[in-house]
Amino acid sequence: MDSLSIVVPFFDEEKRIERFTQVIKEFLSHAPPYFVELILVDDGSKDTTLEQLSQIKQALLLEFDPAYLAIRTHSYTPNRGKGYALKQGVLRSKGQWVLTMDADGATHPLEMERWLIKGLVKDPHSVYLGSREHPESRVQDHPHRRVLGRVFNALIRLLTSLRLHDTQCGFKLYPGPIAREVFSKLKETGWSHDVELLMRLKRREIMAIELPIRWEAIDESKVRPLKDSFGMLIELIKLRIRLIREGNLKKRALKNGMTLAIFCLSFWPDLPPTPFY
Repeated sequence: MDSLSIVVPFFDEEKRIERFTQVIKEFLSHAPPYFVELILVDDGSKDTTLEQLSQIKQALLLEFDPAYLAIRTHSYTPNRGKGYALKQGVLRSKGQWVLTMDADGATHPLEMERWLIKGLVKDPHSVYLGSREHPESRVQDHPHRRVLGRVFNALIRLLTSLRLHDTQCGFKLYPGPIAREVFSKLKETGWSHDVELLMRLKRREIMAIELPIRWEAIDESKVRPLKDSFGMLIELIKLRIRLIREGNLKKRALKNGMTLAIFCLSFWPDLPPTPFY
């Protein structure tokens, strides 16, 4: 690995941003042997998140060697959703690899280092997913969140062809070119953006491999079990319908193109056979 882009979305994270700063400092202090590009995306926060991100940028560049670290902040209004924020960050990335993670630092970026040390990241053309459901993962979570996650995963299996155990963990490692290509096509901005990305990867026959992580639930969670469960179901149904239509349009375009080609060839003049000597 020559370079790594870390993309982190933020929305009203002023109460948890101190923990994020600590997590990033710990990661950078281990002096990874590659260039790190940190991309911090403010998703229309209404609190002091954006101001704090500017302060974090200045502090980190003073503490760490800028020859091995670049930090970008990007912001916009109004709030557009986590999927949109990640898309903006990933499309601005330049790294050979792209790591997405949540602002609460529920999974420490050093987990990626453990993957590398253990030789779990073998294929430079595959995507690696942190999975809370992996048998080797260590998870500290609230019961209602575990139930919600498993219900959502059951819905995903029911409504899509995905057979992964945890699609929603924000800790994902992509080869840079694949990340930038698949995120450029992303339409979903809410809960189901992960599902759309993984379905697009599957259509391209790109392997998504689930790996173990340490994951710790952080206070100030924005998850609302009852309301979010219903919202997830609606988003999944809409996503399924849209992707089916998108697939049908491509098939129809291919069919129409072949029909047109056959029609044009029917008017091609008959040529005399070429003599062979």
